[in-house]
Amino acid sequence: MDRESKPLGLKNTLFLVGGAIGTIVLMVVIIVIFIFATKPDSSPSKTPEELVDDALSAMPIIDGRNLFASNIRELVFNDLSKFNFSTNLNETYPWSESSRTQTDLPKLRDGRVGAVFWSALVGCQSQHKDAVSETLEQVDIIQRLIHLYKEDLRLVLTAQELEEAIEGKVIGSLISIGAGQSIQSSIAVLRQFYQLGVRSVALTQECHTPWADSSVDKGNITSSGISAFGELIIEEMNRLGLVIDLSYASKDAALSTLKHSVAPLIFSTSGAHSICPDPRNLDDEVLKLVAEKNGVIMVRVDAHNLECAGRPGTIQDIAEHIDYIRTTSSIDNVGIGGNYDGTHNPALDLEDPSKYPDLFLELATTQRWSQEDLEKLSGRNLLRVFKSVEQVRDILMTREPIQTTITKHELEQKRVDQSCMTAKYKEL
Repeated sequence: MDRESKPLGLKNTLFLVGGAIGTIVLMVVIIVIFIFATKPDSSPSKTPEELVDDALSAMPIIDGRNLFASNIRELVFNDLSKFNFSTNLNETYPWSESSRTQTDLPKLRDGRVGAVFWSALVGCQSQHKDAVSETLEQVDIIQRLIHLYKEDLRLVLTAQELEEAIEGKVIGSLISIGAGQSIQSSIAVLRQFYQLGVRSVALTQECHTPWADSSVDKGNITSSGISAFGELIIEEMNRLGLVIDLSYASKDAALSTLKHSVAPLIFSTSGAHSICPDPRNLDDEVLKLVAEKNGVIMVRVDAHNLECAGRPGTIQDIAEHIDYIRTTSSIDNVGIGGNYDGTHNPALDLEDPSKYPDLFLELATTQRWSQEDLEKLSGRNLLRVFKSVEQVRDILMTREPIQTTITKHELEQKRVDQSCMTAKYKEL
């Protein structure tokens, strides 16, 4: 019995020892995993300054609206020989005499601007008169400016060209039309502007067109904000691949266009109505529908967003608009549209485009904005919309151009003075 029990005891002993060793090894592995899992990250987190620098290096700012071309017309009558865009224009006459001198190449470079929608904008007084020829002059001056400063600026016609310009460290330059009166209620004129390189058109500005209502002009409004002819203009813009800009559009016009357009669209320069109830700003219903339609609201930096504060507007006020739109729409629906050279009263500490990084720093300091978030704000959201507009264009490319003209009845409904018009229009 004793001889037979010894081997059995040895096996038990070996089993117990092996089990103990296995248990110890397992405990050591668990402890090591726990230590590494709970060990603080050896690499320090980014400072707000580093976060902004990395974000704007990866995605420089795409500015949704700049009115420098209007200042060229107003100050030097479209003569590019009268100034050097590569210098500080605040030190150059007559730019130094204007409170709307905010843009030049050094400021754009300092502001980490990678692309600009240069707006060809004519006033309401030109509607039904010389709006088309004035707009053509604006388009011409933008094209000539880009060509003259081709080492810094590059004309962009597609989303791919926009990405290539940013990658090549030149400022991608898109041409936009700042108000619907520029097409003189003609779809044919709209098409020709596209052929000239225009890639975005605003339906209205501070006055109604015969087919779309403005948020600023309170007289003689259209029941749905957009007329039947206006819907045809929206359809043709979708077919061409033109980005629809609803800045300044009335609420009804904005809602109707958002529902009718197949492609996503933008508000190139706007803000949050709940913060400042200026008619140019958007209420929550519009903000939420923009999110549903994958559009972008590009926040402006001038006093139109800030005059409700009862004090000089600050960079913190602009950040508040951005945060509100981000919360009400989403991080995918907010961008930057400064409206520089179109305002006499930019926010304090945002006097010109060179200050854009300070605005991003204001947001990053709150620790609620990741690098990805900041990149979406700076340009990725706008780039997404541009690509989507082109995708819709490609789907609709087999459609015939719309040949309908506006009717005399629609012009009369808007009480259009036709005394300067020689074209004939259908009655109905």
